[in-house]
Amino acid sequence: MACAVPVPPTGGPPDTTPPTLLTTIPENGQVQFSGMELEFLFDEAIDMRSFTRAFSITPDVNGLPEISGSAKKVKVRLPEEPRPETTYIVTLEASLRDSRSVALTAPITLAFSTGSTIDAGKLSGKVVRSTDGSVGQNVDIFAYADGDSTTLSGPPLYRTQTGNDGTFRFTHLAEKDYFVVALRDGNRNRLLNPGEPFGVPPTDRITADSMGVAPITPWVLAARDDVSPEVDRIRAVSTQDLEIRFSESLDVDLNASDRILNEGESPVVRDSTGFPVSGDLSVYFTESIARSVFVRTPSLVPGSYTIENTWLLRDSSYNFVDSSIDTFVVSPGLQEPVA
Repeated sequence: MACAVPVPPTGGPPDTTPPTLLTTIPENGQVQFSGMELEFLFDEAIDMRSFTRAFSITPDVNGLPEISGSAKKVKVRLPEEPRPETTYIVTLEASLRDSRSVALTAPITLAFSTGSTIDAGKLSGKVVRSTDGSVGQNVDIFAYADGDSTTLSGPPLYRTQTGNDGTFRFTHLAEKDYFVVALRDGNRNRLLNPGEPFGVPPTDRITADSMGVAPITPWVLAARDDVSPEVDRIRAVSTQDLEIRFSESLDVDLNASDRILNEGESPVVRDSTGFPVSGDLSVYFTESIARSVFVRTPSLVPGSYTIENTWLLRDSSYNFVDSSIDTFVVSPGLQEPVA
């Protein structure tokens, strides 16, 4: 009679529990850290390839980290000594999986400082899709320190990701203003490339502070728009008012009419002989999201004119209007302005 060969049981419910990070070196919030090696201990075996893809540290270090380990423990050796008196944030993206391919439901972040104090600024928000308002899962969030859309050609100072509920949270930031964007970073180069879905912040500057209260308005993720608004037409609506209509809606500040032109400049209106019309010109608008801007001019007689525009106007995707020279006609019989 042959003996039965023992085999492990088969079947049973599938593993749906994501890995848990148990301990780290350095610990989250540790100060006076020195050295180049980080260590992560999980409650179960980790897929090393996914760890390599999920790991990042900001501010950036020069070079690629050396990642090694097996099963539950992973070691990361940085390519250079961390800078002195600096707070670093380590992120493990939600793409991190265990050996059974169960991924995190939200990114893991931890911070350490090489100085005696650690930054404590917090910043949070939510990302939704423009198509149906559903939450944007696993979307990259980039924080730029300068608070200016012109800095987007380079890598961000800080980055994190949204979780399965579309929310994100930065901790341990320097307490100051940031320009924060959402990006579906398909090629993982940490740059804003054409064609990648992109969401601008609800306000130009978001402050990282000890409270970290999220803005009420979410980041709306949509296909990136790289086309600048153009002047569609100009028409005289009175003898002193011009309506300049653009190819798309503009995002303007009703309390900042002095900031829609370059400093020290104003539109220049010239008559058919090329001479500038004498007198002051002013710019105004009536809605915060509108396709038209209005220019108040000195009283104009019927005839053909040109207007030279040097705008700081932009659309909701931060594409600024190009400067232009456009023609308009003042027809006979136009009324004087009401006010």
